[in-house]
Amino acid sequence: MRLLLLALSIIFSSVVYSAPPTPFSVSGTIFEDYNFGGSSRNFNSTLGMSGLSSTWVQLTNSKGTRDEETDLNGNFTFSNVARGSYTLSTIGGHLYSARGDCDDCLPVQVYPAITTGFSRHIVVSNSNIYNANIGINYSTVLNNNDSGAGSLRQFLINSRYLDGNSSKIEKEDLKQFDLPSGYDNAIFTLGSDKTIVLQSPLDMLYTEETSIDARDINLTLKNHRVAQNTDYGLKIHFSEENFIQGLIFDGFDDSVYINDSSEISLDWNTFKNTRDSGITIWGDSDENIITNNVFENNVNAEDVEYQAAALFMNNSNDNKITNNIFINVGDDHRSDGGYTFHVSAIRVYYGNGNLICRQSGLNRHF
Repeated sequence: MRLLLLALSIIFSSVVYSAPPTPFSVSGTIFEDYNFGGSSRNFNSTLGMSGLSSTWVQLTNSKGTRDEETDLNGNFTFSNVARGSYTLSTIGGHLYSARGDCDDCLPVQVYPAITTGFSRHIVVSNSNIYNANIGINYSTVLNNNDSGAGSLRQFLINSRYLDGNSSKIEKEDLKQFDLPSGYDNAIFTLGSDKTIVLQSPLDMLYTEETSIDARDINLTLKNHRVAQNTDYGLKIHFSEENFIQGLIFDGFDDSVYINDSSEISLDWNTFKNTRDSGITIWGDSDENIITNNVFENNVNAEDVEYQAAALFMNNSNDNKITNNIFINVGDDHRSDGGYTFHVSAIRVYYGNGNLICRQSGLNRHF
């Protein structure tokens, strides 16, 4: 009997006096890496990163969700966290940028992984979790979607509005890792599919100091339907000092339409299979540079005779057009169907001071 009572006493004591699970904490920073160059980097304020204040962070497991708001430096802490596996996340649509204010701008996550998910996995075992950081960026193109977060179209929207002001990071302050400083560079982290099928023209509107350089990835922009009038690949309006390089435009009305814009550089692109021109430069578009491009099979159904050229320029001055290659455009390549206009490789309809030299190709007529 005494042995039975002793055993029950030991069992009862172990139940009543056992130590409760040790509570831990999970802390970190929600930050914008505005100098992101393509490789994930942890938070370091000396490398062009900024903590994002007033951002809601969620810690979720099978038992529920807890919310915390970041402080002025983008830091957060969850206290009294039990052992277990959790998802740490933030709401991408409620994020903002140190580069400016924009309701239509959408970032992507660039730390600890490059994704549109805005979350990471956390395991709490025997100690506190520090540096549970999540980083975002507004210049990254990570998918070939027509629109939405991580698309090329969204990059152009972000770059238009995130132009800084007296209290924000300006484009001239950007030093994106291993890329030209002073510009908002599109950061391409695409998968194996390097083709974007556009449902409507891309717009570069009221945009400055923006660069799209796809020379290393052979990015193709294709039209989603048979090219019709005004079905452009890229429209550039009221913009200046931008770079477009290494894109392949396939199957548009005009591949690129430039209007009232200056200091636009179009280099090392390909414009092929167009209904009308590869490039149209229109209306007070001055001091642009068009060089080292390939124009192929252009002007297949132009219905305005004086615009029948692979590169057509109207009322624009001091542009530099050099070292381009024209294939299957020119006097022997006439518009198909009911249109039989003679086609030029380059045609200028009003303009002064334009430098046009060193073009080459097959079946061309300059």
